[in-house]
Amino acid sequence: MDKQYTTDAINIKSYPLNDFDNILLMYSKTSGLIKCIAKGAKKPKSKLGARAQVLFANKLLLNKGKTFDKITQAQGLNTFSKLREDFDKLSYGLYCADFISIFCTDTVDESEKIYNIFYKTLENIGNSEDKKEILLQTLKFQLHILEELGWGIDFGICSCCGTEIKEYSYFSNEEKGNFCATCTKGNIKVQKIPKKLIDFLCTLKETSIEQKTKYDNIADLNTVSICFQFIKKYSEKISGRTQKFTDFNLIAS
Repeated sequence: MDKQYTTDAINIKSYPLNDFDNILLMYSKTSGLIKCIAKGAKKPKSKLGARAQVLFANKLLLNKGKTFDKITQAQGLNTFSKLREDFDKLSYGLYCADFISIFCTDTVDESEKIYNIFYKTLENIGNSEDKKEILLQTLKFQLHILEELGWGIDFGICSCCGTEIKEYSYFSNEEKGNFCATCTKGNIKVQKIPKKLIDFLCTLKETSIEQKTKYDNIADLNTVSICFQFIKKYSEKISGRTQKFTDFNLIAS
């Protein structure tokens, strides 16, 4: 008899298995990334069909399999309906899902924390009032996930000499580190970051995903966009993969 288990999970991607069934990639609260078969999900009267959509959160009962687990029951927890009503919100929600699929392949030990960050971010994006807030929530998400996985950037400390950076930091994607003016020595291809942006990124990283920061209302769209692009490029350097995402209204490809 197959081993059964229960878990909360958010659907990340869906792939057709045959005419009636789908394979779902999910991020679960107890087991990290899991691949499941949603039997009959494509049938018109299937109760599982709606719950098998991407960016749905469900409480699942599953049978453990060798390659794929099988969903036997699914109880909806959150459809993130506000996120689905807006193209920009949905686009950034899918960006976060793709981020999870790339970085969280072996994160069972951190699965509950990552699930909670992901879940709360989708809620925050859905409740956002404008483009800046959508982008800000996505930026917070990236910083928190990277920090949880040990890829966080210590923006205020030089990676080379360990001194506190008081004016400008010089970040190198190649070295995956932050440097003071002395340690760059003109030999490293770097991006110059002013102290105000350092403080902004440090505050977002160090504040819980559930809490607002002093910068939530102060930062403008351009500032948040620059920081989002910066962290996106850093993430892609770490993973070696370019995320398939374009915000046609804001983000340059």
